[in-house]
Amino acid sequence: PSYTPWPMIRLRLEDSGNQWLDMDSKAAGLGLATVAVATAAALDKSVDRSVKEHQQNKLVKNWGKLGKDLPIATAALSGLAFALGDDRLSNTGLIALESGAVAIAGSEMLKFAVNRARPGDDNAPWRSQPAGQSRWQSSFTSNHSAVLFATVTPFAKEYDQPWLYGVAALGAAGRIASRDHWLSDVTAGGILGYAVGNWLWQSQRDNSRYQSNLVVTPKQVGVQLNVPIQ
Repeated sequence: PSYTPWPMIRLRLEDSGNQWLDMDSKAAGLGLATVAVATAAALDKSVDRSVKEHQQNKLVKNWGKLGKDLPIATAALSGLAFALGDDRLSNTGLIALESGAVAIAGSEMLKFAVNRARPGDDNAPWRSQPAGQSRWQSSFTSNHSAVLFATVTPFAKEYDQPWLYGVAALGAAGRIASRDHWLSDVTAGGILGYAVGNWLWQSQRDNSRYQSNLVVTPKQVGVQLNVPIQ
């Protein structure tokens, strides 16, 4: 039989929109985020200079590789949780995947608007990219940092595991270690990812409203969907 995912998608969109409208802390959160990014921006030069001095260190190189690969791993694990977990884990995995997608979209919009150049030999933090380079590839903000915190936050919230934020922070800092981003890029990306992950988790955590899981048996592959009648 045919399967139409629209009823579940519509319900999740409605819940997310209602949660956004009901959140009274948006202005305060934006203010705190601005202060955090401004503080990080003041340290951009000194942090990048320190990283540059240790660029050939094996530990720093491996840290940079971790920062590049860890977001892919967290996204993949979120997909596995969605596909193979129980109802609670599957729902959390789906929220994490949604959060990662929304965080990337938000980060890309900021990249296009800011058009910031990545760290270079001149150590000038707020110069624009040279002409001809894509604005979508600019430095502010870090997609990797945004995805890390977006995919980790729903699990940290749902299962009360705050140590996961430390894992995300360690991976995000790897983007500084590889000199692919400034400190403020990573800070802004992390805040964006956390905000999106927390928002979507708050709005969609009630799994009783919609349950979906991938069904894989020797004879069939499909999606099971239960939507309560209201």
